[in-house]
Amino acid sequence: MVIKVERYSTEDLLKVQAVKVSVISIEASIESEKLHAIKKLLQANSEIRIVLIVDPATSASEGKYSNLEIIRPLGEINHLTILAFGSVALQDLNLLEGLTKLVSFRLDGNYKKDIDLGPLKNATGIEELELEFGLSGAKQIAFVNDLAHLRRIRVSALDLKAVPLNYGVEELIITSTLKSPELLASIFPRLKMLTIGKAKGIDSFDFIASLKGLQSLQIGHTSKLTNLPKMDDPLRLRSLHLVAVKQFDDLENILQFKQLEELKITEPTRMELSEFIKLKDIRSLKKVYAVFPTEAEDRAFQQMATQIGWEF
Repeated sequence: MVIKVERYSTEDLLKVQAVKVSVISIEASIESEKLHAIKKLLQANSEIRIVLIVDPATSASEGKYSNLEIIRPLGEINHLTILAFGSVALQDLNLLEGLTKLVSFRLDGNYKKDIDLGPLKNATGIEELELEFGLSGAKQIAFVNDLAHLRRIRVSALDLKAVPLNYGVEELIITSTLKSPELLASIFPRLKMLTIGKAKGIDSFDFIASLKGLQSLQIGHTSKLTNLPKMDDPLRLRSLHLVAVKQFDDLENILQFKQLEELKITEPTRMELSEFIKLKDIRSLKKVYAVFPTEAEDRAFQQMATQIGWEF
């Protein structure tokens, strides 16, 4: 259940069953009475994510809290998303200084690229971190390196030359730019899940071959991927998603993943429909989704999948 606070009265919020709530969204300003009701929900269900939409141009009025001021009266929060959607960039996170129990934190929108993450230094239990503009500057990288429990990072850009060895991170999501990708296996030796979008900064995907513990791979929205490399440890991979990779034409190297359970290929694939029958040799394969240039081929594939026993 997602609650958009502006649509609820204080009385309505007090009637909500906390166990049914997954997200509470707050836009820019809120009455103190509503904050008290939300605090009660958080105390009853610590898994609720607070999504705070901030606009630095909005100031507080009597009886209301605005922007990051909203967080402190709520007490401890485990899951927090800050969406800076105003015309004025968010300059700092100082009002988040009291948070110590954060498990996941996300910052998106119009904020200062090298914004100081220091106010979150006491939230040492952060496991998931998402920054729209990527890691920018030595201070942000040092902050991340001090997070002993961090296992998931989602950023738009990452320069691996600036990142020290990290044994904790198991999932990495890059939505735009990855620089020095050949260092990935040595920087994140325990990486299990990798998602790459747009593939800026990447000339070759050969670096994927050395990711020995990889269980899930998703590559999307790039014409650079034409084939997959021979993997050093192909038997770990369970899930392969190729999203809008229009030039990919390499079913043969998919066959190396003998323990693959799920395959997804969007956009009309360049691979011939007749080639897909080879995938039945991967006995662990349960789900196969593929899009072909014509509706007739789509129907023929669905018939093939049904006969083999794949979900699609």
